[in-house]
Amino acid sequence: SWLVHRNGLAGETGLCERSDVAVRLDRLGIGEWALLFRQVRKPIIAAINGAAVGGGFALSLLFDIRVAAAAATFNPAFGRYGVGPELGTSWFLPRIVGSAAAAEILLTCRTLNAARAREIGLVDLVVDDHAQLLPAALAVGAAFAERDPLEVQATLEIARRLGQPGAATAWSSRTT
Repeated sequence: SWLVHRNGLAGETGLCERSDVAVRLDRLGIGEWALLFRQVRKPIIAAINGAAVGGGFALSLLFDIRVAAAAATFNPAFGRYGVGPELGTSWFLPRIVGSAAAAEILLTCRTLNAARAREIGLVDLVVDDHAQLLPAALAVGAAFAERDPLEVQATLEIARRLGQPGAATAWSSRTT
């Protein structure tokens, strides 16, 4: 499991030298590589330990499954600086938590703890100790790996399309 970071790849042994992948992502720009996350045909799992604020908050929304340590916190922070919620936040957040919860999060700019984030559906699983975080996220991935890959891919595609404008039309045209 690797995390693409602006200064390189963060893996099990820490930050590595900049890779070709990181360089290519930088060239694409934030909007383009955010869209690339959604083109991955396998579930993408985030392990969130600490504060997901601003861009980190927006990045967390790109993952299909979000596992958080109990100490994790979430805050879009855009409103505090007089800018609208972007980096994909205005698109993804209402589709994850619903429009009412998204409005509350974006308008108040209050920091959410992991328990509240789980309660509203922003995260899927909360673990008590940060030492449990990576094993819990890897266990979710292992559960996917035990299933038929085509079934997982088809289910993921459906899940990603739900909540998008025109989803009902797209679904009915695929099933008729």
